Amino acid sequence: MSDRKSGLRYNVTRQLKKVYLNAIDQVRQINPQFGYRESDVLIPSFPKSGRNWVRFLLANSIVVAEGRDTEIHFLNSSGWISTTVCKTPPIGEGYPRIAADHGEYAGQNTKAIYILRHPADVMESYYVYQRDRWNEPVGEFSEFIRDDEWGVTSWKSHVESWEGHVDVLVTFEGLKDDPGARLREMYTLFERTIDDETVAAAVERSSFENMARMEEKYGIPEKHGANNDFTFMRRGDASQGADYFDDNDYRYLWEAAGDVMDRYGYDVPVTV
Repeated sequence: MSDRKSGLRYNVTRQLKKVYLNAIDQVRQINPQFGYRESDVLIPSFPKSGRNWVRFLLANSIVVAEGRDTEIHFLNSSGWISTTVCKTPPIGEGYPRIAADHGEYAGQNTKAIYILRHPADVMESYYVYQRDRWNEPVGEFSEFIRDDEWGVTSWKSHVESWEGHVDVLVTFEGLKDDPGARLREMYTLFERTIDDETVAAAVERSSFENMARMEEKYGIPEKHGANNDFTFMRRGDASQGADYFDDNDYRYLWEAAGDVMDRYGYDVPVTV
């Protein structure tokens, strides 16, 4: 198939999927539980909080447990851990239907694994993503974090919407500290156990270095309007946004979301 036909087919499929998902969203405004089951597992997170890492961990654990040689990468990962509607992973028993998305809580009666990351690191990564992946006119960083759609108040709203509805809380910092322990915590929502060998192999396959190798080998999904040369695996820091925040930005962050940050043990490196 020619590149032109392949690209056309991809864009038509993407548009049809978008129409389908928009229709589901509209129905869920009336009935938030539409299409969900109580046994489903949602993995909600604000963008740039570690969703891909969690999806790679889970997908690799399933591949290893089932004795497959499949390499999980950015082009096939959604076939294992969906990013749209809840689906059962394609092999193995004891796994529920799973979906990892960025939506706020809206009355879904499901199990939930929430991914949380220090908002300063989120804002830094999200800024670069919107600017360099989607070529958005995001302005200066200080403007971006004060934007109602993308910035700190949006992060706070997302976190607060899910409070009281989370079964397992996974932090980005906890993933860096002990990804195997976090994987075991997620498996408490499944109807199966996970052995030490599977944990170790899934962690190794989902390391930053290996995910970067997978990105280099297979690439990332090409999307209309996006910079398809963008690198997903940038750095994966947990440095509280040290590269972009100045003292005034940190003070704004704390003023806007300090109450939520404090509940999760996050602070800012300046006097407030």
